[in-house]
Parts: sequence; structure tokens; C-alpha cells
Amino acid sequence: QPDFAFFHNDIVKLVIEVKTIWSLTAPDSLAAAYRILGTKVRLPVQQIFGCMRINNLKYGILTNCESFYFMKREKMLLHISTAIKSTDVDISVYRALFYVVHLSIEDHLCSPNTSINDDKTYNSDHDEIEDDESEDDESE
Repeated sequence: QPDFAFFHNDIVKLVIEVKTIWSLTAPDSLAAAYRILGTKVRLPVQQIFGCMRINNLKYGILTNCESFYFMKREKMLLHISTAIKSTDVDISVYRALFYVVHLSIEDHLCSPNTSINDDKTYNSDHDEIEDDESEDDESE
């Protein structure tokens, strides 16, 4: 279960996972840290990704209230924005939140990977995670 879910017309559109500063370090590139730092970064990412996947959702947010990571799921790929800090002035967290909520209202579904989910030998560690600079550019 996610910490928060955004509903529109009684349909969940977006999930949000909130971690403490101690349980989620805030690297600028969460995707790069995911590959390098191991479980301290992997577990929160896997948790929000799992919520998105179970609910067939395209969008999710992971935060420790100082840094916000906006995620978009497309088939086997998880796009993760660079960190948007609560103190940033060039792009505000509120503006980014508004943008992702708008996107989730317009198109929130991401079809499940049924062929992979049915494969008992499948290892989710091979799913691709990448930085997505274009997500930040679109919201400006």
C-alpha cells in the first residue's frame, strides 16, 4: 500500500511514497544511485514501482519531503526525474506536482507486463531504470 494515492472520479490515478530523510538518501540522480548504492536506494524505488505496477499506473512520486522524484512507467522501463528539491527556485515542487497530477488525470494507465509477470524465472533486477531529463523539461 502506498502512503498516499491521488484519486479522480473515484479512480486511483497516482501513488506517492514518503520516506524519512534517514531511510531515503537524496541523490540528484536516483536512477544512477539505484545501480550503485544497493538496497538503501533500491528498496524505496522497488516499493513505489510495485505499487505502480500492481495498480497498472503510469505515474508515481517518491519523496523524503526534501527531494521529490517523479516517476513514469512505460512497459519495462521506469523513468525517474532528477531530484527536485523543496528549496529549488527554478522549478518548484508545487509546479511539478501540478504537472504530474494533470498528466495522471489525462492518462494514468500503464498496461501490465503479463508475459513477464507469468514467467516464474523472471528477475525484476533486469528491468531498466533511467534518468529522464525530458520530464523536467516538459514541466517548465
